Amino acid sequence: MGRYVGTVGRPLDEVRWAIDAVAPQQGWTLGFGSTREVAVLTKGMTLWSWGATLHVHLQDLGGITRLTCDTREELPALTDWGRGKRAAQRLVEALGGTFA
Repeated sequence: MGRYVGTVGRPLDEVRWAIDAVAPQQGWTLGFGSTREVAVLTKGMTLWSWGATLHVHLQDLGGITRLTCDTREELPALTDWGRGKRAAQRLVEALGGTFA
Protein backbone atom coordinates (compact mmCIF):
# COMPACT_ATOMS: atom_id res chain seq x y z
CA MET A 1 0.00 0.00 0.00
CA GLY A 2 1.26 3.43 -0.85
CA ARG A 3 0.23 7.05 -1.16
CA TYR A 4 1.35 9.12 -4.14
CA VAL A 5 0.58 12.71 -5.15
CA GLY A 6 0.30 14.42 -8.51
CA THR A 7 -1.16 17.62 -9.91
CA VAL A 8 -3.07 18.40 -13.07
CA GLY A 9 -3.37 21.96 -14.36
CA ARG A 10 -7.12 21.76 -14.92
CA PRO A 11 -10.20 22.33 -12.73
CA LEU A 12 -11.43 19.46 -10.57
CA ASP A 13 -14.57 18.72 -12.61
CA GLU A 14 -12.57 18.42 -15.85
CA VAL A 15 -10.06 16.10 -14.21
CA ARG A 16 -12.82 13.96 -12.68
CA TRP A 17 -14.46 13.48 -16.11
CA ALA A 18 -11.07 12.75 -17.66
CA ILE A 19 -10.43 10.01 -15.10
CA ASP A 20 -13.66 8.31 -16.21
CA ALA A 21 -12.33 8.30 -19.79
CA VAL A 22 -8.67 7.42 -19.13
CA ALA A 23 -9.06 4.76 -16.44
CA PRO A 24 -10.75 2.11 -18.65
CA GLN A 25 -8.00 2.58 -21.25
CA GLN A 26 -5.54 1.53 -18.54
CA GLY A 27 -7.59 -1.49 -17.48
CA TRP A 28 -9.33 0.08 -14.48
CA THR A 29 -13.03 -0.22 -13.66
CA LEU A 30 -14.83 2.59 -11.84
CA GLY A 31 -15.73 1.06 -8.49
CA PHE A 32 -18.39 1.48 -5.85
CA GLY A 33 -17.95 4.58 -3.71
CA SER A 34 -16.84 6.96 -6.46
CA THR A 35 -17.97 10.58 -6.03
CA ARG A 36 -17.08 13.98 -7.46
CA GLU A 37 -13.99 14.18 -5.23
CA VAL A 38 -13.04 10.49 -5.13
CA ALA A 39 -12.54 7.98 -7.94
CA VAL A 40 -12.35 4.37 -6.77
CA LEU A 41 -10.65 2.33 -9.49
CA THR A 42 -10.36 -1.45 -9.38
CA LYS A 43 -8.63 -4.21 -11.32
CA GLY A 44 -9.51 -7.85 -10.97
CA MET A 45 -7.15 -10.77 -10.54
CA THR A 46 -5.33 -11.96 -13.66
CA LEU A 47 -2.33 -14.10 -14.47
CA TRP A 48 -0.12 -11.01 -14.12
CA SER A 49 -1.85 -9.28 -11.20
CA TRP A 50 -3.38 -10.13 -7.85
CA GLY A 51 -5.97 -7.41 -8.35
CA ALA A 52 -5.67 -3.86 -7.12
CA THR A 53 -7.60 -0.83 -5.92
CA LEU A 54 -6.61 2.76 -6.55
CA HIS A 55 -8.43 5.46 -4.54
CA VAL A 56 -7.89 8.84 -6.21
CA HIS A 57 -8.77 11.79 -3.98
CA LEU A 58 -9.18 15.06 -5.88
CA GLN A 59 -8.62 18.47 -4.29
CA ASP A 60 -9.38 21.77 -6.01
CA LEU A 61 -6.49 24.23 -5.72
CA GLY A 62 -8.06 27.03 -7.75
CA GLY A 63 -7.80 25.83 -11.34
CA ILE A 64 -5.25 23.14 -10.49
CA THR A 65 -6.27 19.75 -9.11
CA ARG A 66 -4.19 17.73 -6.65
CA LEU A 67 -4.61 13.97 -6.95
CA THR A 68 -3.71 11.87 -3.93
CA CYS A 69 -3.60 8.23 -4.98
CA ASP A 70 -3.85 5.48 -2.37
CA THR A 71 -2.98 2.05 -3.75
CA ARG A 72 -3.77 -1.39 -2.40
CA GLU A 73 -3.25 -4.95 -3.62
CA GLU A 74 -6.27 -7.21 -3.26
CA LEU A 75 -4.35 -10.17 -1.86
CA PRO A 76 -2.16 -9.54 1.17
CA ALA A 77 1.45 -9.10 0.18
CA LEU A 78 4.54 -7.71 1.83
CA THR A 79 5.14 -5.43 -1.15
CA ASP A 80 3.49 -4.55 -4.43
CA TRP A 81 6.90 -4.43 -6.18
CA GLY A 82 6.25 -0.84 -7.24
CA ARG A 83 3.07 -1.62 -9.21
CA GLY A 84 0.95 0.83 -7.22
CA LYS A 85 3.35 3.71 -7.76
CA ARG A 86 3.62 2.97 -11.49
CA ALA A 87 -0.18 2.74 -11.80
CA ALA A 88 -0.66 6.09 -10.05
CA GLN A 89 2.06 7.69 -12.17
CA ARG A 90 0.55 6.36 -15.43
CA LEU A 91 -2.86 7.72 -14.49
CA VAL A 92 -1.61 11.18 -13.50
CA GLU A 93 0.57 11.50 -16.60
CA ALA A 94 -2.27 10.32 -18.88
CA LEU A 95 -4.34 13.17 -17.45
CA GLY A 96 -1.60 15.61 -18.48
CA GLY A 97 -0.34 16.10 -14.95
CA THR A 98 2.93 15.86 -13.08
CA PHE A 99 3.75 13.18 -10.57
CA ALA A 100 5.66 13.92 -7.37
